[in-house]
Amino acid sequence: MNWRNVKLIFHRELRDQLRDRRTLFTIAVLPLLMYPLLGMAFLQMANFSKEHPSKVVVLGVENLPEDNPLFGDVEKQEDSKKSKTPSKVQQLVELESRPMDEVWQKAIELEQLKQNGEDPGRSKSVKSIRALLVSESIDCLVVVPPDFAKEIDGKLQTEVRVFSRASDDKSRMASSRVETIFGKYRDSLVRQNLKKKSITSAEIQPFRVAKFDLSSDQSKRAAVWSRVLPFVVFIWALTGAFYPAIDLCAGEKERGTLETLLSSPASRTEIVWGKLFTVIAFSMGTSLLNLLSMSFTGLFVIQSMARMSENAMSIGAPPFFAFGWLIVALIPLSALFSATSLAIASFARSSKEGQYYLMPILLISLPLMMLPMMPGAELDLGTSLIPISGLMLVLRALIENRYTEALQFAAPVLAVTFFCCLLVIRWAVNQFNNEKVLFRESERVGIGVFFKNLVRERGALPTFLEAIFCGVLLLVIRFFTTLVATQPTSFEEFARQTLVLHIGMIIGPVVLMAIVLTTHPIRSLGFARTKLVSIPLAILMAICLHPIVSGFGELVLRVYPMQTSGELQSMMEQIFAGAPGFVSILLLFALLPAISEEIAFRGFIMNGLRQAGDRWAAILIASLFFGATHGILQQSIIAFFTGTIIGFISFQAGSIWPAMCYHFTHNAITVSLSQTTAAQLESYTWSSLLFRTGDAGQVSYTLPAYFVMSAIGIGIFVWFYRMNMKKMAAGSQVENVSAGQMAV
Repeated sequence: MNWRNVKLIFHRELRDQLRDRRTLFTIAVLPLLMYPLLGMAFLQMANFSKEHPSKVVVLGVENLPEDNPLFGDVEKQEDSKKSKTPSKVQQLVELESRPMDEVWQKAIELEQLKQNGEDPGRSKSVKSIRALLVSESIDCLVVVPPDFAKEIDGKLQTEVRVFSRASDDKSRMASSRVETIFGKYRDSLVRQNLKKKSITSAEIQPFRVAKFDLSSDQSKRAAVWSRVLPFVVFIWALTGAFYPAIDLCAGEKERGTLETLLSSPASRTEIVWGKLFTVIAFSMGTSLLNLLSMSFTGLFVIQSMARMSENAMSIGAPPFFAFGWLIVALIPLSALFSATSLAIASFARSSKEGQYYLMPILLISLPLMMLPMMPGAELDLGTSLIPISGLMLVLRALIENRYTEALQFAAPVLAVTFFCCLLVIRWAVNQFNNEKVLFRESERVGIGVFFKNLVRERGALPTFLEAIFCGVLLLVIRFFTTLVATQPTSFEEFARQTLVLHIGMIIGPVVLMAIVLTTHPIRSLGFARTKLVSIPLAILMAICLHPIVSGFGELVLRVYPMQTSGELQSMMEQIFAGAPGFVSILLLFALLPAISEEIAFRGFIMNGLRQAGDRWAAILIASLFFGATHGILQQSIIAFFTGTIIGFISFQAGSIWPAMCYHFTHNAITVSLSQTTAAQLESYTWSSLLFRTGDAGQVSYTLPAYFVMSAIGIGIFVWFYRMNMKKMAAGSQVENVSAGQMAV
């Protein structure tokens, strides 16, 4: 690659973007103006957040004692009953006294309905009281029962009924204020009764909990900013990368300048790198300008709020060294977002279409950005392997001066981020090398015409978009099925749910789509001829690679421990105990998933994904759908790893028959080992060569068996790889001969 060409393309694209007034306004001017305007609007809206008095109607004021809790300060009444100074809460309550009427009878009816276990919300009494509150704009209605004062003096328990509407904020606030007033009055009565009986408060409450905050003001400030700053910076890094990428790809398609650039001496890879550096520059510039503007504006707003209100939290300015760590983290993150935006923008036909693709990117990125902001999120090996989330957690640790923790997991975070950057950059280069993607024609098709063409212009295999739609549809069906399904208590119930899931929710939709959307449903589902030797080799490969897959599963469970593993294991043991026989367990847990899941993921979905021309992209995307349908994170990761191996076998063999055999064999071994005890294994003399028993009774492979079986499995993997390479070499040789004949 000629870096001089990359530099020239970078300078060209940068000058073009800087000449665009809309780009300059979005990148430079908008961040400097937006946050001050938002801060001014926030300060103006703070004036509307003042507390307003609540209108409270009291029925039966005459039933209250002399030291009326609704008038005067209750705490001062203990020392002197002559004091009538209202408290702060009482000042926010506008009381209106009314004589007792039929409302009291309605309140008694409601109490009787509650005691009888009936729903009081449907009674006429509730409707009439609700109508009274709404018609007269009453926030809260307080009903004091007769003989309230006498029952209090007689040490009898009584109650005050408070009626409000929780759907109305003012009514809910009024109810809370009234409850606070009566709560203070109740506490004062308790203290008075204890004092009369010569009982001290220490006898009722032998001890109290004294809390001391050992955090310094600097650490508190760092803890707040460590959550806010990375999130804002990452959001603007994504936004700042997306719009320039749209203009550099889809915009050039509309202007007709992309063909001129492609006809230059620069290669497609050099063009991608030149555009990528341009997008990275705008991504980092947008993030830094927004960061500076937000920090200064936020500091000004916080100081203003502190002067306006004594209760306002004083956060202070963010630590100065935090900006350095954010700039360092912006470099790989901007590269990741820029390459992703560039690849997606090259797929768009127009700038308008490209802007629609921002929402899917946000839907994927936002959960990864929100995860580190959760209270229970911690930096460990599991979270450090999550893209974006691991980088944000490392930033939090650095800003909070937890350098030892950050350095401990910096290597896996950087490795994951670097790998993701290389992956999306390669994707962007492949997009620019694909003429079908780069020069797609713009089209406007109505909904009716779209569905007509969908059936009329169907091909032998599903398209890329049809495969993606099928995968998303299966995920949606799986989600709603999980919500509706109940926890099985017997093997029969579990078998019924499993049959409905695999036959009705997986095979049914996939087969229907194959019939409607393709002209060769059998072929689109992956049922094609293959070498007969590939089937026994796939079975042998499943046996030999099972130690590797099992070891990977144990590693995943160590990194991401399952919280409910004991409950799940006990439930499965209960289900297995009710099985009529081991054959039924194999049919349900091994054969049925092997058939249904291979038809869906290695059949219809992967055959559609392979139309894009990238073998590994088709295998990995199909494996992602396959893993996501398993629901639990740990199972999804293990299923993705296993699905990648099965997808490779299916792709190389050109059929799902070897994939089905591998899938069934793998599941059968897993189920058999889970149902085999150490005593049963010891009864076989050869078992000591393959298996060993742990302290907890679990069965695992011996070290010699692990290496020997893994070596055989990897050898079979290489055989499958070379099988397809021979086909590709033969095909290219035929093309060269044909080209030579045409030249002659």
